[in-house]
Amino acid sequence: MSDVKLKPWEKQSKESSKAYEAFVVYKNLHKSVSLIRRWKEKWNWQERAESWDNSIAEKARAKKAKDYAKMIEVQTGIGQMLQAEAIKAIKAMDLSKAPLSSLLEMINSGVKIERSAHAMDKNGTTTESTSSNILAETLTKIWTNRK
Repeated sequence: MSDVKLKPWEKQSKESSKAYEAFVVYKNLHKSVSLIRRWKEKWNWQERAESWDNSIAEKARAKKAKDYAKMIEVQTGIGQMLQAEAIKAIKAMDLSKAPLSSLLEMINSGVKIERSAHAMDKNGTTTESTSSNILAETLTKIWTNRK
């Protein structure tokens, strides 16, 4: 460590460069505070800054809503696809020889995924397992029970 005593306006020993840069801006602006206050009032800076913040927040909300709607659409499609594939396979099977556990599991999981997606669509939450968990459990069971 250096024994040199730093002047208060110099970068302090443990002060980050970013913090020091902010201090320099503050120090330089501090001299013009009354002018800045006048301009803030005259040009409605407070309201304009709040309006900017609200605009950014609204864009973020709109993107989140769009992404959420797409997620519901995809999850609903997965549920419907699982049901359709299971029904096709059942129709093609010789039901007297084939165990139906995997196909019934696909139908059941497809229904749960579709219901889960629709439940989330209404209120943003669901009491059932999430669609991804249901799908993962179904695929694991099918894979485990395969011949």
